[in-house]
Amino acid sequence: MNSILDRLEFPRDTLLGDIRPWLESCLARNYQPSTLRFQYASFRGFSSFMARERGVRRTPDVRTEDLNAFAASLVQRGLSDATQENSLQTVKNYFAWLTKTGQIFDSPARTLVVPRKARRLQRVPSIREMECVLDGIAGSKPHDDLDRALLEIAYGAGLRLSELTSLTTESVDLAGCTVRVIGKGQKERVVPITQRAARETRGYLRRGRTTLLRGRKDELSLWIGRDGFPLRSNGVRCRIQNRAMRAKVRLCPHDIRRAFATHMLQRGMSPAILKELLGHATYSHLKEYLRYAPVELQAIHRRSHPGK
Repeated sequence: MNSILDRLEFPRDTLLGDIRPWLESCLARNYQPSTLRFQYASFRGFSSFMARERGVRRTPDVRTEDLNAFAASLVQRGLSDATQENSLQTVKNYFAWLTKTGQIFDSPARTLVVPRKARRLQRVPSIREMECVLDGIAGSKPHDDLDRALLEIAYGAGLRLSELTSLTTESVDLAGCTVRVIGKGQKERVVPITQRAARETRGYLRRGRTTLLRGRKDELSLWIGRDGFPLRSNGVRCRIQNRAMRAKVRLCPHDIRRAFATHMLQRGMSPAILKELLGHATYSHLKEYLRYAPVELQAIHRRSHPGK
């Protein structure tokens, strides 16, 4: 269970050496390995500063003024707002966990101000652009079958890259037009796909995938590369970007998920239903997609509000 943490160093007599139980609790809550490594790296900088500049090497010795000094040092070093936010939020989360678990009475980071990076609107591919990419995959070669099914499911279900990559032949119900997805925190959900996505996937399973497997019948992964082995995240990303470049559209896997969410909202889907389809635990992420459809939201407001 702790193999990820076993590859990290937790030196004694440092603040960094104290955080393993916290990271273990995050691991138990199914945090992604990349998130754990990120938290570790952020806290390592904090631990080094505390030992070097404040002479603090134990968690109980950290005071609010120490944290304020650390925050000031980030500004003095000219670090970006995003780096400052990430570093301070990691520290704040650690001390909040200590408080919640009863290991300290009050968090010295309770009043720590975390600067928030200005959130820029990210680009959302239009419906027309998505149609250009999807309709532009011609040909009958195995990789053509693969790319048509891959992009249709990506756009038809709005999946994360990790979710898309981890699909198996047992994940898809083509008769029912659904896919079973394992999302963040190992949470399972069933997401509808379009009839077109089901049709293209059926053709891929019957023709392209069979050819790509080169006679192997024991492989469950849905997406198979040219070498006959399952596609990993980088392979899926490259296939999507290559098809987009041919259609002269700028596109990455998360752009497709953003397009799915935005286009659904534009067509009148309930935010509550969309939240479930996307696999979000709260509405906090969904509000980002709501920013992309102001005209549609204004129209809904006019239809719904009782005032004149």
